[in-house]
Amino acid sequence: MKTNESIDDSRGSTDLSPVDTGAVIQGAASTPENKRRRLVRGAVAFAPLVLTLRSGAVAAAASCTGTKQLPTLDANGEFTASGAQVGDACVTNYERNSCPGSKISSGTNPGIAVIEGTVDPAKLKCHNLTGNVAILSNPAVNSLIPG
Repeated sequence: MKTNESIDDSRGSTDLSPVDTGAVIQGAASTPENKRRRLVRGAVAFAPLVLTLRSGAVAAAASCTGTKQLPTLDANGEFTASGAQVGDACVTNYERNSCPGSKISSGTNPGIAVIEGTVDPAKLKCHNLTGNVAILSNPAVNSLIPG
């Protein structure tokens, strides 16, 4: 009895489809080529993970809010202005969390407005606050408040 063998020597897979990424043509590619294909497929599989980590870092950096000034208030709650002005907002308990420069990632008491100094009119004041505060514009304060 005769066997029905194909005359074609390519011995390629006959059930390949465009979405079959795991197919390896037996006999047509050498073992080093198959290893290289697996390496490339593995590297491509990690690309979404790397892109996610990168975009996550970008989002974290974007969550930092710029301040006008990071003064230390004196015993009267006053400070010398260098960028801040009356009407800006005082934010206490601020955190920087790896934000660059004079940017912050969070804070509390954003409703306290910067006013003119009461003891020294040449200074500005955060009413009833002492210690370290961040001075932000009103739009910047709104970006700190969770929406």
